[in-house]
Amino acid sequence: MVSEHPMMNTVLEYLGEDKDSPIELISSSRSNSTITILVSLVIILCCSLNAYRRNSIWSDEETLWSDCALRSSNKARPHNNLGAAYYDNGKLDEAISVYKKTLAIDSKLAEAHNNLGVATAEKGGLDEAIAGYKRALGLRPTYARAYHNLGEAYFEKGMLDEAILEYRKALTIKPDLAETHNNLGAAYLGKGMLNEAIFEHRRALALKPGFAKAYTNLGFAYFKKGMLDEAISEYKKTISLKPDLALPHKNLGNAYVKKGRLDEAILAFKKALAIEPRYAKAHNNLGEAYFEKGMLNEAISCYTQALSIAPLHLDAHINLGVAYAKNGRFDEAVKEYRKALAVAPNHPSAHYNLGVTYADTGRLEEAIGEYRKVIALNPDFAEAHNSLGLAYCKKGMLLEAITECKKALSLKSDFAEAYINLGFAYHKKGELDKAISEYKKAIAIRPNYVQAHKNLVIAYYDKKDYELAASHYQKAMEPGIKN
Repeated sequence: MVSEHPMMNTVLEYLGEDKDSPIELISSSRSNSTITILVSLVIILCCSLNAYRRNSIWSDEETLWSDCALRSSNKARPHNNLGAAYYDNGKLDEAISVYKKTLAIDSKLAEAHNNLGVATAEKGGLDEAIAGYKRALGLRPTYARAYHNLGEAYFEKGMLDEAILEYRKALTIKPDLAETHNNLGAAYLGKGMLNEAIFEHRRALALKPGFAKAYTNLGFAYFKKGMLDEAISEYKKTISLKPDLALPHKNLGNAYVKKGRLDEAILAFKKALAIEPRYAKAHNNLGEAYFEKGMLNEAISCYTQALSIAPLHLDAHINLGVAYAKNGRFDEAVKEYRKALAVAPNHPSAHYNLGVTYADTGRLEEAIGEYRKVIALNPDFAEAHNSLGLAYCKKGMLLEAITECKKALSLKSDFAEAYINLGFAYHKKGELDKAISEYKKAIAIRPNYVQAHKNLVIAYYDKKDYELAASHYQKAMEPGIKN
């Protein structure tokens, strides 16, 4: 009797902190002796004679260290610092080349191994970067920044346990690294360890109160815990610090959607898109807000826009399919689900929604095939068991239908639709008392559920209990009753 598309998941994202000063400049160690101070003063006085001329040369860090490296071609430290200047100016290839030259001069310079790793990681060479950080740590086992960067490389590779271990090592050496606390929190978020994530992000903010990314990540941890008011508060703090960042506006919109504050959500998504017009996730999530408001044409437009920017956006394909199906455009819905499956062949929601569309258009064998694929991929997908049960029921396979509906209810005890479908299977078997019992369970969960009342009307009528049939018929017709 009842089969529904699942509520679409809101797409969120969270941040690891960008490497804050991951490149290390090196200055020579200084003696505290009086003689050294006096010699230094003499040098400074001599150098001051040429200050005007050299200031014209050293107009920025890059020219400063280029000049130093040229004058000290056999010294590693000026070359390392020239590499850092290139990195800061976005010249990654030049930075990598200079770091390699630095290490050719002095292969035991830990800072150069670290810095080469940072530049290589930014170019996508994570394995090379990891090797570089490990070399740096082999030379200097208490190098907190290298542990941090190694953790970040593991994080980027999705190796969260390894990332957590390296971040902890960094914090053991230097507990006041706010960026490392934030990144450790992000790794905990990735593992679903929400309390630990919240602790780390709070610690980061205690160390660095204006840390916008830590506010964003703390907000996301609250969002994942269902603490929506707290999430909204943290996202707003990020926006007050960084109003031109699109991500916190999008995440704020997601929280508003969860709260049912759809107009505010739409406004937040639009602000994100005003900042970053090609933000595919924001277009997709704006579409979800429109979908929840029943504005299908606007939702379809947003999903289509998201896909024009990111053709492989899985959620946008699925959401567009759901919107087409809701609009009665079933052939187009099927095409979108198939596109989603071309991107991710084993995606349970894509198979599930394709099955629902097949069922809605009477293609029960194909629907059953899709539901079985879903259950093979995710045996705990309650909606798939329920929908498979309904499809079996429509085909007259009543024992199989009862088994699947019961399985759905074992996974989700407050699943009103599964109680209705289980009741429907019993009803078709002629077991009216069992059917009535299941319909009543659905009503206990959702008192205004019109389909349950209608089914009770039929069940009582078949039992020739016309008085109760009439009572539920009146209930089904009351204002405010809905599916």
